[in-house]
Formats: sequence, C-alpha cells, structure tokens
Amino acid sequence: MFARGFAVMIDVMNSAGFELPKLRSARAAALVLLLASGASLACVPPSSTQRRAGSTPTSSTLAAPASVSPPVSAVVPVLAPPSEPMLPLADENVAGPPDAVPDCQERLRALGVEFQAAQLPLTQAMKGVFTCGSNDAVVYRRGPTGLRISPPAVMSCRLAIAFVGLERLMQELASARLGSAVARVQHVGTYNCRKMVRFALVSEHSYGNAIDLVSFTLKDGRSISVLAHFGKLEAPPADDKARFLRELGEQAFDRGLIAVSLGPYWDALHRGHFHFDMARYRVDGSRPGTL
Repeated sequence: MFARGFAVMIDVMNSAGFELPKLRSARAAALVLLLASGASLACVPPSSTQRRAGSTPTSSTLAAPASVSPPVSAVVPVLAPPSEPMLPLADENVAGPPDAVPDCQERLRALGVEFQAAQLPLTQAMKGVFTCGSNDAVVYRRGPTGLRISPPAVMSCRLAIAFVGLERLMQELASARLGSAVARVQHVGTYNCRKMVRFALVSEHSYGNAIDLVSFTLKDGRSISVLAHFGKLEAPPADDKARFLRELGEQAFDRGLIAVSLGPYWDALHRGHFHFDMARYRVDGSRPGTL
C-alpha cells in the first residue's frame, strides 16, 4: 500500500506540472515528495568536544560564527541501502557530517592510497543552522592502481575509502570497454559549504563527502568527457566511450560502492559530470527514467 500510495501521489503531482524524478523505491519517492514540498532539513551541529577551539580558517575551511546554536533534530526519510556497502551505513535518521571512520588513515595506507591528512573543522554555516566540515578529512592524491585525482581532492575519509572501490570499477570498465587503464580523473569539486541547488537539503559537498567527476584520461592518451561523450539521453550508447560512462554511473550504485550516483540522466545541472557521494540516504540518478 505504501508504494501504491506514493505512486498515486507522484502521478497527481506530475499531472499538475511538477517534474519528479523516478527513483528506485517508494522510500526514495518519499524523499522527493518531501523535497518537492519545500521542506528543509537541518543538520546536527558539532558538540563542544568536536569543535576545534582556536582553529585558523584557511581557503578550505569556514570561520565559525560567534555563537553556535544547540543541536537541531532532523528526520530524514530512510531509503533502501545499496547492496554490499564498503562501510557500515550511518544512522539515516540524522543529517549531518559523516561519523569518523575508526582507523581510517590506517585503512587507506593498507589499501595503497597516496594521501595526506587534512583539516575541515566542523563549523556552523554562516547562514542557516546546518553544519559544515568533516570529522576526518584527507587529501586524496593517487589510488592503489596508480590513478591520480586532478587536482588532489580534499574529502572525508569515508569517501576516500569509497573512492578506492570506484577506482577499481573505473579500471575494470576501461579495460573491458576501451582496452586501456585510466591514468587520471579530473574533478571539479569536493568541499563546498552549501545547500543543494534544486532541493531544500544540505549538499554532501558541505562535508567533503561528495565528488564531481568530469573527465577521464587513459594511459594511451585518450580522454573521455562526460559532457562530450555520454551521448544523447534518448538514444543507446553510440560507442565504447559512452558505454564506459553509462556503466560507471550505474554500477557504482548497483555494486553499493557509493550512496548517491547522479549524472546526465538526473537533470541538466549534471549533464557534464558525475556526482558521487556517501550520504546517509540512497538515490540512483544514473539511468533513464530518473529525470
């Protein structure tokens, strides 16, 4: 009944002129209906023990305001988790910076990641009540297969571990579809303290918990761009570059490597990049029917 009820609600809203994405579960539909209604979600500010006293803001940090509001509860619809998550899923009933991963840097070293520790102090946003920053940030430079991120990316340690799985998937698909390994991936952002553009929900970029990928450079010198090579949305993939891109977005979600996979099928804002993140909720925007 739950699924049928939301299906009817979506049909009604679509007929009234609302453009709602077709998600993969009734719970996902619940999130969209919440967002479409204009509801906002507050995040839990850091506790006094989490805040870094006397920290000096840099280009990658936000200055804390004079006073920080007390914790604000937020109810987030629980969406179906991906299969075989790389790390245990966090509490999906609270929106906020992901919890620190125990021994995360040791895990990254064991996985063969070239990185360095970073600081994204937990701070209250200048406007609104949500919190920005990360409990355990790192700068990801090169992964275990030799793939480099350009430029080196500041991200949550949780996302860094997930990116190892993404890297292995990229190499698997590139080898099968393109006959060459990926040497470098270009991104256009990880940390940015802000809300989402379309929805009244805090962006995972606010926590360094998301990455936007625009292009892939193979070891043989070829380049694959999401904008140039994804292809027409209404048509099947025209070549192996398009197949590589479409399979990457789909399988990153289907294999449970990440929590949210958005790309050109999701909306026009993502026509030139993949958005991958490790949110507490799960959304698949990687295939036809998600616009």
